[in-house]
Amino acid sequence: MRETVIDGGKLSLNVKTFGAKGDGVTDDTVAIQKAVDWVYAHGGGTVLFPPGTYLVTTVNIRENITYQGYGATIKRPDFLTEKIGQKKAKWVRTFTTQKYPYEGDVDSKPLIIQGLTFDGSSQTQGPYKRYQLEQASLVFLMGNPKKPGRLTAVVKDCTFKNGVGDGVSVFVNTNIKMINCTAENIFRGGLVVTGGYSVVQVNNLTTRGKVDATGIVVEVDSHGYGNTFKVELHLENLVLEDGKYLAGLSPGSTLYGRNIRVLKPPTYFYNPRARQVYEDCFFALGVPYESRLNAIVKPGEMQFKHCIFRATRTKDSDYYAASPYIQWNLPGTSERDQRLAFSDCRFETDDSFRPTDEICGIVTGADLSELNNLMVVEGGEISSRMNYGIRARWGGKWQVRRLKNLAQITYRLYGLATQGGGKTWEYWYDVRLEDMKTAPSNVSFISIGGANDAHNKLSCNNIIVNQAQNVIQSDWGLDKVTIKSQRTILADGPPTSDSNGFIGDTWQSSKGERWRCIKAGYVYGRPPKKVPSRWSQIN
Repeated sequence: MRETVIDGGKLSLNVKTFGAKGDGVTDDTVAIQKAVDWVYAHGGGTVLFPPGTYLVTTVNIRENITYQGYGATIKRPDFLTEKIGQKKAKWVRTFTTQKYPYEGDVDSKPLIIQGLTFDGSSQTQGPYKRYQLEQASLVFLMGNPKKPGRLTAVVKDCTFKNGVGDGVSVFVNTNIKMINCTAENIFRGGLVVTGGYSVVQVNNLTTRGKVDATGIVVEVDSHGYGNTFKVELHLENLVLEDGKYLAGLSPGSTLYGRNIRVLKPPTYFYNPRARQVYEDCFFALGVPYESRLNAIVKPGEMQFKHCIFRATRTKDSDYYAASPYIQWNLPGTSERDQRLAFSDCRFETDDSFRPTDEICGIVTGADLSELNNLMVVEGGEISSRMNYGIRARWGGKWQVRRLKNLAQITYRLYGLATQGGGKTWEYWYDVRLEDMKTAPSNVSFISIGGANDAHNKLSCNNIIVNQAQNVIQSDWGLDKVTIKSQRTILADGPPTSDSNGFIGDTWQSSKGERWRCIKAGYVYGRPPKKVPSRWSQIN
């Protein structure tokens, strides 16, 4: 054991002690496994990889060991699928704890992977783009779900490239910190979280890939200790240059994200009875809002603070949304009391759209009134390039305050009840707008569709509207809709019967004269017809 060093009680072993070559030709699997087993049997320590390329099929790694190799590459053998068969190759994980998952009543001593490059040799592995090799992770981490202790892992200063499955796969009972890493051309994701009872902390991760767009996937489908699917994630300083961001949480889970930059679509959130909070993030979106990608599905409890959502054209369609399409429920589900908040966020587009495209800042999907779901938009800005600022499709409860809405039509509401299966399904809107003013880019203040029914509710409080933007449009009339309005309309002269207004609005001329709306006036139907308003001077 000439290459074994004991420093301060810590054992350090060079893998070449057991015959590893690192020449990129020799299969070093057996030699590296012997080194790992020897260090583990002697109480743990460090397994050193000198610079070089080490061909590895599978090494069963253990806790209480640091695997260190600045300048070293761990490479999946070329044509491995041909040599051992596709079915077997699908389950060949390069570094894995699956054979010896940590089990204990408390968390383990750390398993540290530091400074290594992992190369999955994807271009020689045969077909994989239909998930034929999806389980072939470069690093696979798990603990034993029968025990409350988690495998503690640190992955630091590592590069993952050319993977046919995952870069780092986090399964059940794992507590991992991933720091200063890069993933490139990894088919399923640079980081993939699939197991419950796991805690994941990531700081400074960059993903990219022209052959395989590389992103991040959280999609928990296996339970950890206590039969739980819960996970906790803290993601900070991430840049996804090409790949998708998919954050699918199970009930009771939490995710905090700060300074995440998803530079290309898609972006997808799934959050039933879970909590996600994002601050200072950028999300690119591009698929039409009817798609489940680029969507917030079952929001649970979600908050976006100081985030930017940017739409880009990815294929032909009539509808686009800069924000993810908000899908409160899936068919057959009835999540209730969900809360989704955008605080000081911006919704914008790039230059890829055609003049005929319809672009929306925020779109909310069908929402049954009885479920009491709520979207709050506070502060922030919707770009003037949007056709609609915020658009409801079949009901929805909103509270919108202090928003700088520069869209052509600031709001589009639609509420109705429909019959189906012997039941009446009620999709009424209940919208509160507060503390805002119109902008020169606005063509219309609001467009209202659906049923002319008192169940539909609109409240406008401290809204300042310039005369040119004071257009109220309705599909079927507003005389039965419940409207409480305290808008102030700034105008050059007095109102006329053609001046749009809600009952309770104040019309203020440039001379300081003021009138109160006592009968609502608006434009409705196709071709457009005018409902005349009436005003009473109040000074």
